Amino acid sequence: MTSIYKKKEIYYDQINFGKNLINIKHSDDDLIFNDSLNNNISLSSLVNKSVAYDDIYISVDVSGDDSSPDRPEKIFGGDYTSLPFATIQSAINSLPGVSRPYSIFINIGSGNFSGAILSGFDGILTIIGQSELSTLTTGPNTDTATSGATRTITLTAAGWTVNELRGKFIRIVSGTGIGQVSIIAENTTDTITVAKKWTTVPTSTSVFEIYEPTTIINTNVLDSSGYSLGLGFFDYSGKVTLENIAIAIPGTIYFGAVFVRGQTAVLRDVSITGTYYPILAQDLIDISWNRFSIISTLYYGAYFLRIANSVGLAGQLYIGNSAYMTRFYGCKGVEINGFYNRSITGAYGLNLWACEAVLTDVVIKDSVKGFFVAQSSIIMHGLILDNISAVAIELQDGAWFKVKTSLSMINTIGVGIVLATGSVFISQYISSIAGIIPIQLEATEIDIADVPDLFTELGDCITGVAGSRVVYSNV
Repeated sequence: MTSIYKKKEIYYDQINFGKNLINIKHSDDDLIFNDSLNNNISLSSLVNKSVAYDDIYISVDVSGDDSSPDRPEKIFGGDYTSLPFATIQSAINSLPGVSRPYSIFINIGSGNFSGAILSGFDGILTIIGQSELSTLTTGPNTDTATSGATRTITLTAAGWTVNELRGKFIRIVSGTGIGQVSIIAENTTDTITVAKKWTTVPTSTSVFEIYEPTTIINTNVLDSSGYSLGLGFFDYSGKVTLENIAIAIPGTIYFGAVFVRGQTAVLRDVSITGTYYPILAQDLIDISWNRFSIISTLYYGAYFLRIANSVGLAGQLYIGNSAYMTRFYGCKGVEINGFYNRSITGAYGLNLWACEAVLTDVVIKDSVKGFFVAQSSIIMHGLILDNISAVAIELQDGAWFKVKTSLSMINTIGVGIVLATGSVFISQYISSIAGIIPIQLEATEIDIADVPDLFTELGDCITGVAGSRVVYSNV
C-alpha cells in the first residue's frame, strides 16, 4: 500500500502491484476501480465478494504469456488458469510490496521453469507446484505392501533399481497407516527405507504411492552479488511457503533456495539436487519444513547461518550424497523430527555450532565424522551412527550433549566419542556397540547412566588428560 488518504467522505487507496498501479476510490455508496490505463470500472461485484479480505491467486504455466497487461481479474478472486504468466519471475513482479491482509498463492503447473528472486515483500506468500507419481526405471510406483517395519516397507519381488528411489516421497493412501508420508532414504530391489520412523508400521493392507514434484526449476538466476541460485527471498516480512517444488539445475549453481533477512520460511515436499549449498537461511526468525529432500550436493548438505530468535524445524530432512555436512550456526530453539544424512566418501554428517536443539530420530550414515558439536546444548531422542570411519561424536568448546533415549553405533566405527575443552556428554542408553568403542576425554566430563554392560564393553578404552572426569551411574 503506497498511499492512503481521506478527502471529505471519499477514500483513495493506491496499491502498487509490481509494474501496474491500481487505485481504488470508494465512498459510502460507490466503489470505482482506476487502473494504470486510467479506465474506470465499477467494482460492485467485487464488493459483494469482500475484496479487501479475499485471497489472491496467480497462475504460472509453460503455455502462459508474460506480455499481457495485468488485468484486475488477474488480481482479485476468480479462476486465473486462463490468464497464467509464463515465468515465475513475472508472477512475482506482479505482487504488491505490501499484501496484508491478503494471502497470495502462486500456482505453478508441471514443467521446467527459470528461477526467480523476490525482495522487499510484506505478506503471506505460498508458491505451489505440482507432484505426480514417479516414473521409475523398474518396479511399480504404486502397489500394496507385503509387510513393513519401524523404518521400512517391503514389496516382495518389486524389482526396483537399487537406490533409484532416494529423495523421492512415499505416502500410504489406504489401509494400515493411511495418511503417512515420508522421504525415501534408500531402497533395495524390494524394500524401501524411509527417513523418519513410521508412526504406524505398514502391513500387508497398506497401499503406497511413490511420487515427486513435477514443477522443476531448471535454470538459475543471479542475485545482486552475482551468486547463482534457484529461488531467492530477501528482506521480507511475513511468511513464504514453497510446496511441491524441485530445484534441479544442470551444472553447478551456488544456492538452491535462499531466505535472507526474512521472517518465516516453510518448505513442504521440496527437493534440491546438485548445488554447493542447497539452502541458505540467514537472519530469519523461523524456518520449518515438512519433508525436505536434498538428493546430492557439492559442499554443505544444508547451511543455516545466523537464524535469529527461534527456528522450529518440524518434519523430515533427508540429505543424500553431501560432500561436506549439514551445518546449523547460531540457531536457537531448533527442533528436528526425522533426520537422515547419508554422505559420500570423505564427508561429514551434522554440525551444530552455537545452537540449542532437540533432535529426534536421527540417522547419520557413511561419514568420516558423524556428529560435530561446539558451543551448543543438544538433547537427542534416538541416534544411529552407521559406518563412521573416524569419529562418531565429537564435542568441542563447552558443548553439552545428552542422549535421552537410544544411541546406537553400528558397523564400522573409528573412535566413538571425543570430548574436548569443557564439553559434557550424558547418555542414559547406549546399545549396539560393535566391539570396543574408545572414548577420548580432554579436560572434560562424561556421565554414562543405565548401561549395564558398558564397563565390560569399554574396559580401559576410556582415556583422558588432567581435568577429565567419568561418572558411572546405575552401572
